[in-house]
Amino acid sequence: MFEPIRKFLPLAVLVLSLLCGCTADRIAHVRSLAARELACDESSIRYTEKTGWVIAEGCGEIGHYYVPCGAFGNCFDPVAGKVVTRLVRKQAAFDLQCIDKEVVLTELGQDTWGAAGCGKQASYIIVPAGCSTNQSCRVVQNTQAQ
Repeated sequence: MFEPIRKFLPLAVLVLSLLCGCTADRIAHVRSLAARELACDESSIRYTEKTGWVIAEGCGEIGHYYVPCGAFGNCFDPVAGKVVTRLVRKQAAFDLQCIDKEVVLTELGQDTWGAAGCGKQASYIIVPAGCSTNQSCRVVQNTQAQ
């Protein structure tokens, strides 16, 4: 009765391990690139996986990285990414008429940021949502600078 199940059990374990392996593999693909782009030691970076991409946070910066994975859990290069905090800080510095080192960012939600500096503040959204591929990402002010 259990012979057919026992016969396919090793195959089922292999398939499940391949499908479940993408999370760890996806983060492994991002580690060295994120450390370089965030200018941060790998051990200081915190990683969070979202569907299809990884958020890396460290040294005051946040990056979004896209790593495609196959149906069997194998992930591929290249890893495309953006350090979104730099994009937001650059736009906020211009809008708030402030140097970028004086701009303090607060993550309000996924792809939504608050920026304060030089006695002013504004909120921003990143489009397209996710901003983790080689496509052009834009930072758009969501309020008038106050």
